[in-house]
Amino acid sequence: MEATRHNAEAGRVAVVTAGPGQLQIEPEENPVPAAGEIVVEAIATGVCGSDVHLFVGDHPYSNYPLVQGHETVGLVAELGAGVDPALQGARVVVEPTLECGSCPECARGAYNRCERLEVIGVQRTGSLAGRFVTRAGKAHRVPSASDAAGWALVEPVAVACHAVERSGAEPGELVLVLGAGVIGLSVALALSRREPRAVVVAEPSEQRRRRVEELGLGIAVDPDEVDALLAERAPSGADLVFEATGLPEVLGGAHHHVRPGGRIVVLGQGAGDFAMPMIVMTRKELTLVGTRNSAGQFPAAIELLSGSPEFVTSVITHRFHPSEAGQAFAELTTPGTAALKVLLEFA
Repeated sequence: MEATRHNAEAGRVAVVTAGPGQLQIEPEENPVPAAGEIVVEAIATGVCGSDVHLFVGDHPYSNYPLVQGHETVGLVAELGAGVDPALQGARVVVEPTLECGSCPECARGAYNRCERLEVIGVQRTGSLAGRFVTRAGKAHRVPSASDAAGWALVEPVAVACHAVERSGAEPGELVLVLGAGVIGLSVALALSRREPRAVVVAEPSEQRRRRVEELGLGIAVDPDEVDALLAERAPSGADLVFEATGLPEVLGGAHHHVRPGGRIVVLGQGAGDFAMPMIVMTRKELTLVGTRNSAGQFPAAIELLSGSPEFVTSVITHRFHPSEAGQAFAELTTPGTAALKVLLEFA
């Protein structure tokens, strides 16, 4: 059930992470776009796991003061020189990666792993500024919708689409997704386009397992039940495993669930190291696939969400005004919280 807590009278503000666990609410600024840039006025911004790590200070990129916000839908408020005038006033989602365009990875088309990559909301001022600057080419139009704020889900769904593309998922495969947070659910949604034989989602939370089943995204089981289910449906193991919890111990145990010649894809943004037996990697000839951000997947994510309104309604569990950002982070850092996707809505 969606929980809405929204201070509509607070007006437009900016949220600054001043230090670990410290937020300041400041007046919204009016940035000026350079040539080829636009100013986007945020409608809503999603708060994800990496935002929480940046906020508490255990993320490697936690450099303060920091204006966070990288999952964003907004309106194009101002155009820099050379930008198509038709973009003025458009409702857009913003791809947060800002690549250099000249390094070897950019030359390969893998701009998501640019050697000099900067990300809006991390190294650059993010959407919690209220009004922020980005490159015009990073803005993607989205259709009209009764819940415009819901388009803030495009960025995490694009991350999932990228991971599925990297995985090489084939029709008829049995896929195991470890974790039913926003990313795990988004992976299951993206997999629906690949016609898998089955998608199994392992998740300890009963409430999250129910959401998987209600959305028709797969077979939801407790992690303790994975082995029994695979013994029945795929005795050699899953063809493909997605790790979406960010817990090193979960990733370290993923090799138990994958068949010889199978693949393990890592999406979880966790701290620390994981251990996996080298002998298992060689004996099973496993492929371990890392994945970062997304590249070229925003159009696919927009299309996927356009046809999945029930996904948007289910996954967005809490809404706050940016002036209540402290409450939003408190909700996400509370043990046992029912929060899934938390939005900060400017209007």
